[in-house]
Amino acid sequence: MAAADLPIGSLFSGVGGLDLGVQAALRGRIAWHAETDPRAAQVRRHSPASWWGAHLPAIRRWEHVTQRAAPRPTVNGTRRLSAEFVEWMMGPAEWVTETDGLSRAAQLHLLGNAVVPRQATQALGLLLSGDSPYRRIPQVGDLW
Repeated sequence: MAAADLPIGSLFSGVGGLDLGVQAALRGRIAWHAETDPRAAQVRRHSPASWWGAHLPAIRRWEHVTQRAAPRPTVNGTRRLSAEFVEWMMGPAEWVTETDGLSRAAQLHLLGNAVVPRQATQALGLLLSGDSPYRRIPQVGDLW
């Protein structure tokens, strides 16, 4: 049996982070898993690995963080970027794509002008920390 054919089983390992590490280290494939935590079992429904190529490890990590499988990166049957995928990458679930009456173009426009919540939290934390050089209030003369 070739190493790539090595079947790996998983018992109660949550959303599968450990499984992915073992799979990479042993160059096998996850053949089956058993999970009793309903939330973890839901996330185990990963998006197909064939969609992601070299980006698969990053996609799997973000699926783990968001507790949601990645949607298709493109509109089905086209090469056009999927608004659902852009929204998934940003973190919040369906706050733009589930709004009635918005075209795909309008959704992408809104998402392109939105702030990623995790980045905003990090930025504000840095700006408001005591050791940030940006903590002081800018003065008019600072701009020129």
